[in-house]
Amino acid sequence: MTSRQKSSLNFVETFVLSGAAAMVSRTMKTPADKWAYFVTYQTRDIGGIAGALSLGCMYSLVNARQRRLADFKLGKSKLTFNSLIDVYRKTLLTEGIGGLYRGFVIACLHAIIYRGCYFGFYDTLKTILLGQNPNFFLSFILAYGVTAVSDLIAWPFDTIRR
Repeated sequence: MTSRQKSSLNFVETFVLSGAAAMVSRTMKTPADKWAYFVTYQTRDIGGIAGALSLGCMYSLVNARQRRLADFKLGKSKLTFNSLIDVYRKTLLTEGIGGLYRGFVIACLHAIIYRGCYFGFYDTLKTILLGQNPNFFLSFILAYGVTAVSDLIAWPFDTIRR
């Protein structure tokens, strides 16, 4: 097998593994996001807390996926991790549970700030600017603007997190 064939197999393997990990994480994260949205929508005061709870449910999987992908990107001849399960196993053995949640505090701050700003701005501005019967287009424009502003406010924490 030539080096060119070997690298294409690594790409295909990486593509398949990343797709599978994303599928699993999104499938597992959707109920948490729905719950976070429900809690936030029903009780506006705890929007940031809902984001932090949602992140807490899935952060270890995101961290494990990032470690696995970093292992591929380094281009080592022998990979450190063979699978996501191997990442969990080796991380728990060497670093304990804290290793799976390394960087969680700054990611949590980012989630609290972003979701708190988004839901707070959207709910407040929707009633002020759009009134009782907003149409879809204006709601979309408001949501787009609020998303951009919330992302700009939370951007420094996202940069540190990455």
